[in-house]
Amino acid sequence: MTDVKYDPGAAGEMKIFISIEGAETEKEIIVQVKCIFNQEENLLLVISASSYFAIDPMDCEKMYDKEKRMVTLPLSPALNLTSLEVSTLRGILHAKTKVFR
Repeated sequence: MTDVKYDPGAAGEMKIFISIEGAETEKEIIVQVKCIFNQEENLLLVISASSYFAIDPMDCEKMYDKEKRMVTLPLSPALNLTSLEVSTLRGILHAKTKVFR
């Protein structure tokens, strides 16, 4: 949080950044979501959360390319995991800003 006061009549902006990484040795996918809230060039809030999702070892072997050292996650699971993380971040934001309502 910053000391900048929120103006309900002014336009606001939200930027969202999403990162999906694979950790072959731990057989997990790491999803991070970061939101930055600005209003009239002023930073209001930055919030970020990460979750670690375990991947079945058999599936992990199919998704991991040892030569390229890269995990290829199919689109549908990637969207589902990202949706879960965005929902988690929304819950954290709701809980942390409850006092301001």
